[in-house]
Amino acid sequence: MLSIRIDRKTTANLSYCKGSPAFWSPPAHRRRLEPDKGEVFIDQNAARYSSFPLEPMFRAIYEVHPELNLEDVDVVICRNTMAKLFDFVTINSKNFELDVEIMGDKAVFIRKEKKTTEFIDEFRGFGHTFPEEYTRWDGTVKGSSSHHRIAEYEFAGLKYLLRFESDGYLAEKAPSQRQRGMADLANTTTLLSSGEVFTIGEKRPVTGHGLVIRNGGSEIDQGAAIEIKTRAAHKVLDMESVLPRLWMSQTPNLIAAYHKGGRFDDVQILDVRRDLKKWEERNAVNLRKLDAVIRRIIDTVQSTITMKCRVKRTNSGELEVWELDISHQSALPDDLCHKLREEDHEDENDRSKQTGPGCPARDFGEDYDDFEDAHEYYDGEDESDKDFTACSSEHCGNCGHCDY
Repeated sequence: MLSIRIDRKTTANLSYCKGSPAFWSPPAHRRRLEPDKGEVFIDQNAARYSSFPLEPMFRAIYEVHPELNLEDVDVVICRNTMAKLFDFVTINSKNFELDVEIMGDKAVFIRKEKKTTEFIDEFRGFGHTFPEEYTRWDGTVKGSSSHHRIAEYEFAGLKYLLRFESDGYLAEKAPSQRQRGMADLANTTTLLSSGEVFTIGEKRPVTGHGLVIRNGGSEIDQGAAIEIKTRAAHKVLDMESVLPRLWMSQTPNLIAAYHKGGRFDDVQILDVRRDLKKWEERNAVNLRKLDAVIRRIIDTVQSTITMKCRVKRTNSGELEVWELDISHQSALPDDLCHKLREEDHEDENDRSKQTGPGCPARDFGEDYDDFEDAHEYYDGEDESDKDFTACSSEHCGNCGHCDY
């Protein structure tokens, strides 16, 4: 996990530190909150570091574990992008775009949005003001604007490196702080059992990229992580719209906060571990479809000359894959691209020693029989009551009212 600390006065440099998420701290006296307003982020990573939104993640990983080899990682993706692909195979999703680049044996999925920020000048709910009122940052990471975690796990036979944003944690569920290595993440018995801490060194810029790395914060186990959702009191939170994203990050705690005119008198702390298990069982077919469409995308990109493609969900409801020009900027700076490809080259040499000459590159599979081009249509909420609760694309509950 990493916490993003941003100087409020300038966006010239970014600080990515070890960090910990904000902790759940309800106010002693509840008051009526003002709705969200002003400029908010849609994709903070792209907004703050537009050249290479994925770079800080890899810089942090290699800063902490310079000896770490990611050769067994097949897919690099964020939860938002994975959720869009899941929506595509299960509901009548909205149009979206994303880029995919093959680096060695890895498929890197890059989130794409029409805009990275927006200005709210009408009622959109309390997706920002509620967390600001009910959570607090630890002193060592005070001033952070968000907290991101990186998880490594296996899904349907492929090893994923997944980045996702966390709203906070419950102090009573956080075990005593302890140091763990990156290897702990790989020893998972289900989709994901824990998050990883990245202990970043003293503040210093990364040469040539204006990226500042700082130390701060402490390890918080994923079992204490929370997701926050707000709704009007007369609207029951649709769990089927929330559980897919919680499952992807294995976030076991949900804060469901209901308000009347901005006053939150009904705030529920829910343990959703059983809900996630039941959801996984109910959606076995849909998860096979998700796996199939991800593998099909990877297979298609691998077949191109440039190995860089843009994937579009169009008005027709289909996914289109367009090859990008060789000059299209890569997902990562040259030194990181080289490092990832070098690791995979070493991995290929190891496999050739084990299996003999002519060993093929990693096989992403071609069994697409489980994927059916049929969608279950999503029954959105009544648009007459605009209780917008999504504070960003990462936190979108797919209520159908906003552009996320």
